[in-house]
Amino acid sequence: MSSNIRVGVIGAGNISGAHLPVLSALDGIALTCICDIRPERAKAAAEKYGCEYTTDWEALVAREDIDSVHVLTPHYLHARMAIACLEAGKHALTEKPMASELADARRMIAVSREHPELKLGVIFQNRYNPATVELKKIIDSGEQGAFLGARAEVTWRREAPYYQESGWRRLGHGRRRSADQPGHPHAGSALLPGRPHRPREGPCGHHRIAGRN
Repeated sequence: MSSNIRVGVIGAGNISGAHLPVLSALDGIALTCICDIRPERAKAAAEKYGCEYTTDWEALVAREDIDSVHVLTPHYLHARMAIACLEAGKHALTEKPMASELADARRMIAVSREHPELKLGVIFQNRYNPATVELKKIIDSGEQGAFLGARAEVTWRREAPYYQESGWRRLGHGRRRSADQPGHPHAGSALLPGRPHRPREGPCGHHRIAGRN
């Protein structure tokens, strides 16, 4: 058995540009196969990073020479694909959001618990932004007093081309407003003390994180 972690990637779209260069450069990682429903895109990525490609994600998941799979597909496919990976004995790392429906996310967790030898992960990179890390340090230190609550706003602007360039975003398959950009402050709130109440969605996709005990 290889000493490297053999990785498959499902989805060669825009976000794969944040995964593939890193996977190909990491010691101990063997980028094995890339899948995309567009054969020309899968082939181009595979040629660039020196691995195999396929257009059949289920065939990739079934391969015995893959240990872990990155799921970089539209939101509504995350749960189905991640669960298939776990059930096939593969670690699964999916882009955010975890799923487009709460029931699907809970199912993912349930299946992962049935396979304690495997890892299920969700990408929330903004938890590691310097500002977020520093905020957590300040709150944990108590130097500013007790933490009572917070308000988080997403001020990034997504112009029409962001949605038009991708058919699934334009059609809104399985999307909720809170599953897109506002997911980042939601994820960051999990680092703060106490148990969060259910966030309330405000105008323009802004969210208020309710106070904690």
